[in-house]
Amino acid sequence: MAGKFLKSKSADALRLARPEILKMVPYVAGRSIDEMERIFKRRDFIKVASNENPLGPSPKAVKAMKRALGEVRLYPEQGYPLLKAVVARRFGLKPENVFLGNGSSEVLVLAAGAFLKPGNEAVMASPSFVMHEHAIVAAGGRLVQVPLRDYRSDLKAMAAAVTRRTRLIYVCNPNNPTGTIVTGAEVRSFLDRLPADVLVVFDEAYAEFVEDPMYPDTLSYVRKGLKVIVVRTFAKLQGLAGLRVGYGLAPKEIIGVLERLRAPFNVNLLAYRGAIAALADRAYERKVVNLVRRQRRWLKRELGSLGLEVVPSQANFMMVRVSDGRRVAESLLEEGVIVRPLPGETLRAFVRITVGTAPQNVRVVKALRKVLHRGKP
Repeated sequence: MAGKFLKSKSADALRLARPEILKMVPYVAGRSIDEMERIFKRRDFIKVASNENPLGPSPKAVKAMKRALGEVRLYPEQGYPLLKAVVARRFGLKPENVFLGNGSSEVLVLAAGAFLKPGNEAVMASPSFVMHEHAIVAAGGRLVQVPLRDYRSDLKAMAAAVTRRTRLIYVCNPNNPTGTIVTGAEVRSFLDRLPADVLVVFDEAYAEFVEDPMYPDTLSYVRKGLKVIVVRTFAKLQGLAGLRVGYGLAPKEIIGVLERLRAPFNVNLLAYRGAIAALADRAYERKVVNLVRRQRRWLKRELGSLGLEVVPSQANFMMVRVSDGRRVAESLLEEGVIVRPLPGETLRAFVRITVGTAPQNVRVVKALRKVLHRGKP
């Protein structure tokens, strides 16, 4: 055995990797404006592909981050007490109920890493946010996917899929990429059917944009001490997507488990200071929410007038049937518009479009009209 290492090649590492990891498809982000402008040699691209905040962050958050630039040689405050206190106060919880992550994706991944043993099962809807699948597989869990029903998470079928080996369930609400929700009554009935040794993760990255009064109050289950984690993000409403900061809300015992896995200083200093300032600017949050809700209704109406099926959405995006999502997305690039074609055979006919500002949405509709009618008399 001696001396073999120096003669080996890096490709041999594939034999050392877990087979289930090699079967995973790496996450593919939406195309960037910079990349498309280089390729198409035009400077007027708009990106409505990644569900980003069309207005950007609060000016107060920007100001706080600029002040923090002079301190970036230092690590942020251990444990992030100020941000935890602000988040807890927002939701009527205690700081011990708050876990901060490097984006909400880290919270989703750590939940699987903490509560799944190899061979345990984890249930999720399909199609839904791909990071749920990645988290389950990376933790060595057995993935159980339950098809959507009418573009919505089928909680009855998900409950029926639970076995004695199930330890974790992901519920994305609003669901990404469909934008649909499950109601409070459906969630209560779902939880009532679950065994005691299961933990439920509610991924609520788009919760602030929901208008439907039937949307569930999942935080009430946190306050009751049930085995749930409610995951949210600063990427959407607060417009801090590029800084990667999210959070989980759960009973203190669950937070304590997640803290054992958290990397030191997993939230950077600028994100820490920016998030604190962003949460303090409630007026700016209302401005963003009102814009998204108003433009969501307009965009749905205008896309429908083009003869397109628009899945009813409560998020800051909508899923639209265009017959061939990849072809239409590629054609829209020629018009300077970036949308998200959806992967897999189930969604190949769809694109996902982020709700933008009024001028952006007008441009999206005009570009779609041009692309869809290209070649027609």
